[in-house]
Amino acid sequence: MPQETEQDIRTRYIYPALLAAQWDQDRILEGRHLQNYITKGRVLVRHGYAKRQAQTAKYADYILELIPDLPIAVVEAKRWQQAAATGLQQVKEYAQLLEVPFAYASNGRQILEFDFITGLEREIATYPTPDELQARWTQQRRWSAALLQPTYHAPERPLRYYQKIAVNRVVEAIDAGGRTRLLVCMATGTGKSTVAFQICWKLSQAYWNRQQKPKQKPRILYLADREVLVNQPYNKDFAPFGEARHRIVSSEPPVFSRQMFFAIYQALAEDERRSGLFKEYPCNFFDLIIVDECHRGAARDNSNWRRILEYFKTAIQLGMTATPAQDEEKNSVAYFGPAIYTYSLKQAIDDGYLAPYCLKRIVTKIDAYGYHTEAGQLDKFGQPLPNQTFETPEFDSILVHEKRTEAIAKHLTHYLITTNRFDKTIVFCVNQEHADVMRRVLNNLNQDLVQQFPNYVCRITSDEDKLGKRLLQEFQDTETTVPVLVTTSEMLTTGVDAPTVKNIAIVRSVGNMATFKQIIGRGTRLQESKGKWFFTVLDYTGWASVKFNDPDFNAPPESIDIEELHGYTGSTSGGPRDDTGKNIQDLRRPYVVEGTEEEAAIIAELDFDLNDQDQNLQVTRYLSRTQNKLRSLYRQPFDLQSRWHDPEFREQFFTELEEEGIDLNEIIAQQGHPEVDILDLLCALAWQQPLRTRKERATAARQNHPDFFVKYGEAARVVLDKLLDHYVEYGERDLTYPEVLKLPVMVKLGNPKEIINYFAGTPAVLQNALSELQQLIYPVN
Repeated sequence: MPQETEQDIRTRYIYPALLAAQWDQDRILEGRHLQNYITKGRVLVRHGYAKRQAQTAKYADYILELIPDLPIAVVEAKRWQQAAATGLQQVKEYAQLLEVPFAYASNGRQILEFDFITGLEREIATYPTPDELQARWTQQRRWSAALLQPTYHAPERPLRYYQKIAVNRVVEAIDAGGRTRLLVCMATGTGKSTVAFQICWKLSQAYWNRQQKPKQKPRILYLADREVLVNQPYNKDFAPFGEARHRIVSSEPPVFSRQMFFAIYQALAEDERRSGLFKEYPCNFFDLIIVDECHRGAARDNSNWRRILEYFKTAIQLGMTATPAQDEEKNSVAYFGPAIYTYSLKQAIDDGYLAPYCLKRIVTKIDAYGYHTEAGQLDKFGQPLPNQTFETPEFDSILVHEKRTEAIAKHLTHYLITTNRFDKTIVFCVNQEHADVMRRVLNNLNQDLVQQFPNYVCRITSDEDKLGKRLLQEFQDTETTVPVLVTTSEMLTTGVDAPTVKNIAIVRSVGNMATFKQIIGRGTRLQESKGKWFFTVLDYTGWASVKFNDPDFNAPPESIDIEELHGYTGSTSGGPRDDTGKNIQDLRRPYVVEGTEEEAAIIAELDFDLNDQDQNLQVTRYLSRTQNKLRSLYRQPFDLQSRWHDPEFREQFFTELEEEGIDLNEIIAQQGHPEVDILDLLCALAWQQPLRTRKERATAARQNHPDFFVKYGEAARVVLDKLLDHYVEYGERDLTYPEVLKLPVMVKLGNPKEIINYFAGTPAVLQNALSELQQLIYPVN
């Protein structure tokens, strides 16, 4: 029987068989190429370090496409010695993820097919041809000219699996002609603009239009409520449309001769000069209207924007959003209908397409206990203060406590000093004035860098106008160094693509889940080439901690640190309150008090983590969690101790703990005994075994087994002594062959060949000696 690997099966049997079935090379995607991975594998973050879990990446051996980005089948290879059926469950999982109707598993001798349309599993002699599969799929879906149009080819940015699904679902729904209002929900950073562009491209290439006029391309309106939401897709994703694009500006007369129109609602709506620019277009002018961030008002009954959509009621209207939640979700679904595709933040993080995040909860004394003022007291500007206790939601909107602002700014500055002072950071403030005050305090705390980079700290709000737009563009640019610290109120909550943002500081109340998700979305983009694998949320008001625990938020953080007052274990003040986004400064000048440093002190730190069972936040000690995990894996310490001398077992054990989110470096740091062997730390933690230092273990090995150290000769004895000294200093991980030969202490004793010669001149003898040495270090009692 041939001893052929999966690679052999793919290249010798499956690929030639696919070619014979008329699947040409352009229709066959080899999943093991990185660009064809279905998912990339989640990024795991522990103790400030990130690592992509390659074992969680999903890729099929072959994905078969009718046309580019329209997959129809998945093929999985198994070894010759294995039954083809062993690959069927896995390939069915991939097929369901890709939403394709056919799955195949083969070991070279046998081909098994699973048909999701009929539910039939059977053995077949040859693979069906593309035409045969398309004919069978016709039983389930309606084929259209638009659906069968290829997407725009951009090899540097291939579509991800979920983007293909979103594009094809929308195109199919539009061409079917049933619903005239559609909704797509995709997490911030997952490529909504890319999906919108490919939808428009396919419809355009098919000459689809509502009037069904031959050879007439559709007229499409891309609508949003902010300039940045229109400018980014106009200049980037939709650039291939070239001169067919037109930017609608309220101060200019309407243009009718283009195909792709981009506008903000305000440019089309009524103003003092005209009754509404939108009325100057025929009501049936547009075939398709794409509403970006549609939750922000387009679907509300009383919205001026709603009147624009109702005027163009003959057009297909596609709402796109990242955050349909609570009232926004009700409005969006009521108007656009249920989402025809949803790709959540949690799914995107699990798939490895978005950055995970860590949470730091910082509590000042004034936030923990409130700030009480007495009637008759005056604030800094002579305003009479009420007899009232102010709490977190009132700070910086009703009452400004200057020392609290300074304390938060100092903490954030210190955090950047201990991590990286050039990690781009957004500070979300209560309003524009608060953003300016925070900017000034941060500026003065970072004078050394501001001297070199005047724009190191900036405020970016709607007040800044052209200057703010320029600073925003520089902040978004992945190649620029500054701005680094940016303060804002509302302007950066949505639509800003800044891939290198590594920190989000929340110094405001966020009662609205949609707004909170948008804030978190500013940091979710991965930027591996720039070393951005995760981001950190610094929560100074408690609202992030509240929202992360809300069932409406479905992506729990990787890790949580809480800095708080000694003895304070309460919740944030009052829970969620109304968050209108209005600038309260416009209503009444807030009270301003200087306060004291003691009132705003941040003086303690506790660790929080995730509940393994339900992935909700809970107050839990990291070491307790490790203890429970060890006890679940091993009934007694002997079960672990008896196998610890085996390096392969140890590596498997370390990997298993890592996959469970347990970091050995964290255990060592929290136990506070770096001189103790990691085995003894674990046994003490789980079963209260006595601690033994590595030096004690080494001494015992020398004293109890002197014959071992001399049996290979004097030169070998020196090597073994040095290795034991190395273990005392650094631990057990380097005591394996051939890695041991690369240790600095070994290099000083000779080159690899000389070291091996000390042990009878054969690697096997050296390996046996290393194995025996580890058995002496870790004897089984």
